[in-house]
Amino acid sequence: AENAYAQAESAILSFRRQLREEAAEILRRTEEQGKFAVVLAGRPYHTDPFVSHSLSEMFTRKGIPVLTVDSLPGLEETDLRQSRVEITNDFHARMLSGALVTAAIPALEYVQIVSFGCGHDAILSDELIRILGESGKPPLVLKMDESRASGSLGIRVQSFLETVQLRRNRQQDAPP
Repeated sequence: AENAYAQAESAILSFRRQLREEAAEILRRTEEQGKFAVVLAGRPYHTDPFVSHSLSEMFTRKGIPVLTVDSLPGLEETDLRQSRVEITNDFHARMLSGALVTAAIPALEYVQIVSFGCGHDAILSDELIRILGESGKPPLVLKMDESRASGSLGIRVQSFLETVQLRRNRQQDAPP
């Protein structure tokens, strides 16, 4: 049993290292090209294409790289004292850390998927909006359900991308 545990721990640590290395390379290329990547944040079940309506593909088809919160550099070193909400679980800590990392890295934008806009999710979303808004990078918060009405989702994604591009162009053109 101890051997199996050690192998499992080694495998997950290796996976996490590879994930961060790949994200660092994507981020490096994105910054080098003067573009941006999207951090797609949500609960584990949001990775199911049926639930998320293949949201990540809506970005990648447009040439926007997608990173997960867990792949972000410095996630574990984030100072969560900046948060105004009580952190009740690891999921909230990861989402808030991801928002703080995104706020600090110019080449990142944040998209949060939620299924319910109430309870702890509402408080978490409000705090993510505050953190990212203060950095000048308002996030896109998408409430998902299991319906197949993905047309409006595509419109929201396109509007978000156009808004981000306009903001980035204004910042680029602004005098120092």
